Amino acid sequence: MIIQKSYSIDKQILLTFYGTLQAELAVDLTIFNQGDRSHPVIMMSVTGVANPDLAKLARRYWQEEYRPLMRGRDIRPEVIQTGRVNLKSCQSSADQLVIALNDWLKSPEFKTIHENLLRVLSEDDNIQILIQTRDRSLQQLPWSAWEFLREYPKATVNLALPYCGSELLSSSALLPMGEGLRKRSFARRGLGERIAKFISKISNVINRDVLEEKAPEFRRTRILGVFGASKDIDTGVDKKVLEGLRSDLIEVKILNQPDRAQISNQLWQESWNIVVFAGHSETKDGQGVLYLNDAHETLSLHDLLYGLRQAVQSGLQFAIFNFCDGLELLARTLKDDICIPYMIVMRSVVPEQVSQKFLVYFFEAFVAGQPLHLAAQFACDRLYDSMDGYPYASWLPLFCQSPYIPSPRLESEIIVSVVLELEVDISVHTVEGLASLIDASIASIKLQGSRTLKLAYYEKGSIKLFLTGSEEDITRLRSLITSGELRELQGHQVLGVRPPDKKEQEKINIIQRIRSGEIDKAKLMEVDLRGANLIEADLKGANLMEADLRGAYLTGANLKGANLREANLMEAYLKEANLRGNLMRANLREANLMEVDLMRANLREANLKEAYLKGANLMGADLIGACLIGAYLTKADVNNAHFWNNRGINLEQKSDLQKRGAIFEDDPELSEPCPE
Repeated sequence: MIIQKSYSIDKQILLTFYGTLQAELAVDLTIFNQGDRSHPVIMMSVTGVANPDLAKLARRYWQEEYRPLMRGRDIRPEVIQTGRVNLKSCQSSADQLVIALNDWLKSPEFKTIHENLLRVLSEDDNIQILIQTRDRSLQQLPWSAWEFLREYPKATVNLALPYCGSELLSSSALLPMGEGLRKRSFARRGLGERIAKFISKISNVINRDVLEEKAPEFRRTRILGVFGASKDIDTGVDKKVLEGLRSDLIEVKILNQPDRAQISNQLWQESWNIVVFAGHSETKDGQGVLYLNDAHETLSLHDLLYGLRQAVQSGLQFAIFNFCDGLELLARTLKDDICIPYMIVMRSVVPEQVSQKFLVYFFEAFVAGQPLHLAAQFACDRLYDSMDGYPYASWLPLFCQSPYIPSPRLESEIIVSVVLELEVDISVHTVEGLASLIDASIASIKLQGSRTLKLAYYEKGSIKLFLTGSEEDITRLRSLITSGELRELQGHQVLGVRPPDKKEQEKINIIQRIRSGEIDKAKLMEVDLRGANLIEADLKGANLMEADLRGAYLTGANLKGANLREANLMEAYLKEANLRGNLMRANLREANLMEVDLMRANLREANLKEAYLKGANLMGADLIGACLIGAYLTKADVNNAHFWNNRGINLEQKSDLQKRGAIFEDDPELSEPCPE
């Protein structure tokens, strides 16, 4: 199955162009934080950015230099010819296009856009840049060669499908946006009205029960491969790629040289997640057509207009058009408002070796769990390194998507849950001791053969371990316990094993979505994460205000910029975590903060009673009013950390901290207890 929101985007940048590169052209810059499309960080417009010379260079490269040089899948079998154009000249033309593109993007007209990008982006952000335009010249530009991207290694740039949104969201296979969005023609309303209404509906639905979303039922991803006329080209490689995909995850059906009725029946009568088209194609009357068979029967997207709309409603999320002149298909898709959520098309003539390699590289990454857009980038990067003799082959595949839907990925296995209860006297265990016991218990279970098991969270009482793993491993564990083969773990009696109840499963789902990057980090306020296993979780910028994180495992977690105001982290395990954020009045009592990065963190009035801060980075942190009774600050870096009105700091400790660079604004001796 395809799982949504599997990849956490920190910033989404939308560059929307109006007009043409040859004449009048304006551009809107919109920047969104992850998970919050209703409140853009930046919105601005720039006019007068047309560049006719750049448009001419793009046309010259693709039409006059590249196209005559290449032999691909765009010409009818009986008229295939080999062009004779100088390879060096083609390479030179490509280089000129790259230089001109970057000169244009560094021009004074783009200065304010560039400055705003620099102001809000960080080098370690996951950044998605989407170019939204109907202009062919802009679509043909090699945006991946934008020099700006060199400063941001985690940035991707792709084409956005203009104003394509509501039809996507109505599909049951996509985000559960509700019946109210079904069958609405998003493209027929005015731009301002449809953007406002669309964002409003997204926000309302996402805010509703966002943390109680159930894990989707597992089923295999279904791929339909349509292989048309193949005279003088080898589509057998494409077929082998699809047929060689993991059968436990993917179901593949191949239509070899079908007629139009066969394809139509599959789109109307079956549900497909992915459709792959390959074979000969050409441009007729301004639109791309595929030769279905050696009898020269042709097919255009317009011919399948209603079938493709139905397929999207039934779960079609992604289409690969692995033949030439895909921009003609894209133009028709937009004109007819088909709105396939994600597409890969080829910009021009695609050499057979390039088309085959791209498919191999793409599915290699996708089956490994990469989101669609990152799998496409991986394939293009591989083409760049491996396609000698094909100038800029990595420019040919063009990934297009709706800007409103996160890029999905393939789920690698069926994940189920189980609750395991052990008889443990927790009063004799420290936080570290309890963590070690749980880790050792799970390691012992894995030695029995259940290697995919992973702790979701735990509860005290005796000890309840809420575990996830493959269906096979969970079944094996339950069999070992019910048969009596597994009676003890680390010297502690196994009291029983059972499925989680509804509330427990909902909590497991939330934790899994946080770990995988699916969760909307802006909406974690007051969430229950007691005992959660969030080791190395990416919670950068998360709103965890008043969240319950007691006893949570947050070793190595990234909480930079997170709002933890009044959050409860009592007994949390935070070794080597990044906590540069708002921890005002947070409860960190007895928390393990060894080597935690708290540089410039706001710890005003935080409860750090008996917290373990050995080796922690507290440089520049605000500890005014924090309770430090019994806190262990040995070897903590307190240079320029601000202390004032702190309970638990005596004169000797104050002197030691000052010698290490701490700044004290006063030295009252307070006797009130710290808050519990």
